[in-house]
Amino acid sequence: MVLGLLLVLVACGEKPLLSEVSFSKDMITPNADGDNDILAITYNLSRSAEVSIYFEDQKGNRYYFRDHIHLGPSVEEPYQVYFSGVVDGYVLPGEQFEGFTVEKRVLQDG
Repeated sequence: MVLGLLLVLVACGEKPLLSEVSFSKDMITPNADGDNDILAITYNLSRSAEVSIYFEDQKGNRYYFRDHIHLGPSVEEPYQVYFSGVVDGYVLPGEQFEGFTVEKRVLQDG
């Protein structure tokens, strides 16, 4: 009984893994015109973690910007990454590419 109580108290005092997440803009237009082309994503980690950052469309398809990156806790400064609209490669319905793979691609509107 005492051991169970100690475990609960320790768990209650633990910090959340992810905190202070912020985005520099509400929307980006990654068309290389110099206006709203880059989004800064800032966050803190309280302990080591595998971090994935992805965007999900209305159909539930995920488009990965970062996939399973191992990071330690953000001790002195928060982590910050810059998103320019480019995600891991994907193929649109009806597209066929013979002899090569789409490695990276600009994320479609929406």
